[in-house]
Amino acid sequence: MYKGSFSLRENSQEEFEFSFVAKDKQERPINVGKPKERDEILLQLVLSLKAEETKKLEKLEPEVQRKLLSELRISLARHQVQYFGLEMPITKIGIINIMVLNDSFTRDVFLDRIDRVRYALVLVLEILSPILDRKVETETTPRIRIDSEG
Repeated sequence: MYKGSFSLRENSQEEFEFSFVAKDKQERPINVGKPKERDEILLQLVLSLKAEETKKLEKLEPEVQRKLLSELRISLARHQVQYFGLEMPITKIGIINIMVLNDSFTRDVFLDRIDRVRYALVLVLEILSPILDRKVETETTPRIRIDSEG
């Protein structure tokens, strides 16, 4: 049984053995899935920008755009997550973390990787918020708690 700040819903896709979506208190969905052909679990979170936010970014000077994209890419690389969508025009930014299923895979490793993806989103929002005038929801705890009831 899952308790805490997440809600879960099944999200079956043909290329996955299993997949589901977890949402935190801010209703940010994290897609979780295990590809059929690989011993991995993929975590993906996508930030979609509103049309007016994309236009604000497009209106920035080219050098400012270049520095912004560079800061986002370097920050996400330091955070040890993969990403997509960091080119102009930015309409959505995807944050991905891949976990290899091996002997060191535990519940704590899984929860830490979910946190890594969530913290990476907060990082992106913090970088973009001064430009987009977007309030940053920084609640990042509590994590999913898995109880043995049920």
